[in-house]
Amino acid sequence: MTQKYFERKQKYLLFKLNKDLNLQIKALKSAFNEFKNEGNPSSLCFRKMIWLTVFFKRYVNLFLICQSGESVTADEIRLCLWEFSEKIKWFPGVRTFKLCEGCGEVLPETAFFICKLWIFLLEWAGYMPEFVQININDGQKAVLIIESSMILNKSSFLTWLFQRESLNSEYMEISEKKEGKKLSVSLICHKKSIKENTELYNGKNYSIKFLKNSEDSKYSKTLKEPDVYSKPQYLNLKMRLHREFGDCMQAGYLYMIGDEMVNKEIIIYMWRRLIKNLMGNTITAQKIDEKKELSQLAALFHCTLHLPKKNLFEEMYESVFYFCIREAMMNAVRHGAATEIFVTQERFKDKIKISIFDNGTGLKKDFNEGGGILGIRAYLNERGIPLYINDEQGTLVISFLL
Repeated sequence: MTQKYFERKQKYLLFKLNKDLNLQIKALKSAFNEFKNEGNPSSLCFRKMIWLTVFFKRYVNLFLICQSGESVTADEIRLCLWEFSEKIKWFPGVRTFKLCEGCGEVLPETAFFICKLWIFLLEWAGYMPEFVQININDGQKAVLIIESSMILNKSSFLTWLFQRESLNSEYMEISEKKEGKKLSVSLICHKKSIKENTELYNGKNYSIKFLKNSEDSKYSKTLKEPDVYSKPQYLNLKMRLHREFGDCMQAGYLYMIGDEMVNKEIIIYMWRRLIKNLMGNTITAQKIDEKKELSQLAALFHCTLHLPKKNLFEEMYESVFYFCIREAMMNAVRHGAATEIFVTQERFKDKIKISIFDNGTGLKKDFNEGGGILGIRAYLNERGIPLYINDEQGTLVISFLL
């Protein structure tokens, strides 16, 4: 398969994603334009940008998991709830609580709808919540609670919601209960076949009749092509967007707390690029100095990157080398407050062993591989390169062979 084939497939995925998230993309663009003109770290428009970006990061991850033919698990939903709650904590005065019980697989449509409920409730509350709670049980029952003085004089959330979003009433039912400034929304899924519902989001079964206008019809050929080589573009797109969402949020947090390294111009540059990529308007970039770009990114987030003076491996592995370092570095900065990243290399039989570690806070007792490390693992697996994860004195050491 050619590079053009993969690029066309990725554009088609973004096309589908834009149809699913049309309202949220418009909201992000609107908030971005408002921020660009007159926003600052404490502006409501910047708060919208942060929370919409959190939503996109988790929703896009779920979307691409389903597109690649994999199942959404309860662990993946826990990651969503964890990130939703952690980013809400960035804003003083907002209390949050999350709970996800059970294990196994979750229906894709249920997972997507829960994510959308979260962002719609924030919008209903004018992005000014005082308390947010999410409870999910066995992937079939969910209760989302929000408190905000902004909803005191509002009537039916569900009437407003269904003017914007449809619900498959055949196997999902939803209800609401309002008491003063507190709103509870309950969702019950009458579980059907995981396989049957996953197929709703598989590219091969996407309705060609839905592609009516000229903008849509250019993708109809892509629909008819065999999708047996689909994995690479799902993974590449997932990692690219995951990385950009994460970088924007990390920079956004530093901007909010007044960090001198991150100014408004940097925020505008990063979010403008993110929106272009999300819309599928990326222009193929010329070859860049990856080593220099990595060092600049590390400096932006107050981190020193210690790279080998000379690479021992062949030049063909450079892109793999720098990709893994970038993901490991940003993972350590975001989750471990690392300020130094160390990269070593040593000969191991006929291979070169690369090790990456940091001076961060170390591993938590309940450590699970999240999107960053899972992304590195999938990226390397695709290329037949083994990944080793070791816990040495509480520090995560990522190693692979080139």
